Amino acid sequence: MNKINYLEPIDIDERNKDYLGTFSISDSHLPLIFPKYKDAELLGEFWELKRRGSEDPNYFGMMNYKGANILIGILRALQPNSIFEIGTAYGLMTKYMAQAAPNAEIHTLDIGTQDYDSAKYIVDGWNKDYRSKDNSDVGRAYRDAGLEKRIIQHIGDSGTFDFSPYYGKIDFVLVDADHGYYGAKHDLEEAFEMVNQGGLVVVDDYGKLHHNEGIVLAVLEAVKDGRDFYFVNHNDGPKTELVFHPNIPKAIHKPHFNNRTNYRECLIETADVEHF
Repeated sequence: MNKINYLEPIDIDERNKDYLGTFSISDSHLPLIFPKYKDAELLGEFWELKRRGSEDPNYFGMMNYKGANILIGILRALQPNSIFEIGTAYGLMTKYMAQAAPNAEIHTLDIGTQDYDSAKYIVDGWNKDYRSKDNSDVGRAYRDAGLEKRIIQHIGDSGTFDFSPYYGKIDFVLVDADHGYYGAKHDLEEAFEMVNQGGLVVVDDYGKLHHNEGIVLAVLEAVKDGRDFYFVNHNDGPKTELVFHPNIPKAIHKPHFNNRTNYRECLIETADVEHF
């Protein structure tokens, strides 16, 4: 896999000095972190998928085109040898990732509908709404593209799935499954275990504060524990909900607050109350 560069938070913006949180970056920063990065130019394809989404509910729940564009651009730049996707759904991103990284072994996991009631963490109505009553739609997009021989599909509850055979062996992990706090926190912790030294963990749906706030809290807990995350933000056009953590020594620090129990307490105790 190609190397990831660490972009110092203060080089992104001098106001990041002593800032606690995810570091907001723009498209212009991506080639600095991933030297071979180029725009994936998926706009036309995703407008077509959005049109299909009005007819086929399986297309709902997919990553927005700006986020997918960046994710695929990163994969093309990195050319990882191994990918683990937590959250397959219809398999559209699985298909795009397989095409972007043709030499990668790809594992992808999604819960079976038969496991909804017994899942370790509650499966909410939003996630259930993206699925048919059986499991036939899981991964259908990559199978329709003839990529099933390159992808290993796992059906199971991520809350109880045994990730240990993959610990320290995965170059690129995408977390895009359970959006509740406990489930997202668990999936993110497993992602940190799986990603190898020099690899990348990507989390989708960061910043959606309607039914996905659990993801935001899970990421901020990881920030509290000392992991740097970059948040891909934009001043124009659709915003992404992507954050990513490069698993390299410079991006992992001592915990910011050794004696605090949660991120909210950290913010309250360090905030300048005159700003509220």
